Amino acid sequence: MLLRFTIGDDGHADDVTVVEDALTDPSVAACLSEAIPRWQFPRPRGGALVTLTYPFVFSSEAELRAAGLPRVEGTVKPAAVGAVFEARRHELDGCVPEASAGTVGLAFTIGDAGAVTRISTYANTLGDHARACIVQAVSSWVFPPAASGDEARVNHDLSW
Repeated sequence: MLLRFTIGDDGHADDVTVVEDALTDPSVAACLSEAIPRWQFPRPRGGALVTLTYPFVFSSEAELRAAGLPRVEGTVKPAAVGAVFEARRHELDGCVPEASAGTVGLAFTIGDAGAVTRISTYANTLGDHARACIVQAVSSWVFPPAASGDEARVNHDLSW
């Protein structure tokens, strides 16, 4: 979905228009058109009005799962969180006994410094030792930070 809007000298948006809508649900465009004027944007320099066209990209949970990506709510991209898991997967593999098969579902929050601020599991078929080891490892990682003052909520299914 592509929306155009103007940010005024007070940092609020006006004149929200839908430029392109490839979604099948018109309520999404209506919701965004109502919400954007309530958001606080940085004030334009010199008090000038700024008009921009911004793409909103949506992914379904099924698409993210099929790609092996985490589901993220907030200002961090799923691919960026997934890249950290990919780069450090060897640490998690060390938590799982050789020839084991199973899953652990992680739910965690990334703060605006990139640190994990809360973590828990919502699924576990690997046993308590593997679960605790995985939670401890991921708790120590640094992820791309959420926007200043924000946090990103992440659910990620890990399988062996």
